[in-house]
Amino acid sequence: MSPGRYRVWSTWVEFPNRPANATYTVNGVPVTVDQRAAPSALVDAGRPWAALADATVSGTSLVVSLSNSPIVGEQTIADGVRIQRIGN
Repeated sequence: MSPGRYRVWSTWVEFPNRPANATYTVNGVPVTVDQRAAPSALVDAGRPWAALADATVSGTSLVVSLSNSPIVGEQTIADGVRIQRIGN
């Protein structure tokens, strides 16, 4: 990965047992999304995607993680993460 600005996206299959507050972390910054609803910001490769965050990369890596839900019975899921370069 080259230094620059990147937009981070994720996709998942919505379902009632998904968390209302799924927490992704993008380069150390927490981002919360409702996985009970389908992502809707973009459709790419036949899948809907949600924009999580814009991140600046000054080195050579961008770290994206997703925490498990602490609530019994909720299933946190990430079907994919999409990284889009948006600038220098």
